[in-house]
Amino acid sequence: MHQNTRRIPISIAVPQSEELTATSMVEERVQGLLGLEDGEVVLQFQLTTTETRLDGLSVNVDSGDVEERRFPLADMASASSSGWWTRKIHLVANDMTLFEGIPGARGERLILKVARRNRALADDLVTALSFALSDLGHAHLDERIRRLESPADGALGPGEGEPGDQEGGGGEDGGWEDGAPGDDRG
Repeated sequence: MHQNTRRIPISIAVPQSEELTATSMVEERVQGLLGLEDGEVVLQFQLTTTETRLDGLSVNVDSGDVEERRFPLADMASASSSGWWTRKIHLVANDMTLFEGIPGARGERLILKVARRNRALADDLVTALSFALSDLGHAHLDERIRRLESPADGALGPGEGEPGDQEGGGGEDGGWEDGAPGDDRG
């Protein structure tokens, strides 16, 4: 069972987000919310473009639509945080295309900024994500162990097979019936 967390306010650093022309300055900012819900990382974000004329007489603000992206935990490799004054949440995906279309994403990596006043919430979210990813990893291991312990039709079970395959010895080929491999005290 995955824990749901409160969504926290984030911003995303957009590379080269300011452009200065002969008549105006254009700045792009991305603001949003991040949370963990029902086994998915949920990211809502909005790109806002602000154009300020250099004469200072007009400002044009264009806010794009709010987008929501959901990422199953199985598609996530890790989540961590860094920074003291401004906390950063580092998300790493198992797929280079998972974060496509999100401003500021670089391949399988997405770095989200969290204001200082929300850093405790960011740490709680990263801890919840880390535990959820760990639980998911353990579930995969448990499944692999279960499959190994109950062989499918025609598969060899423990203690079956060719001589020398059983635990504790190698017969003629293994040469270590009386001790460990390489032990010539036998």
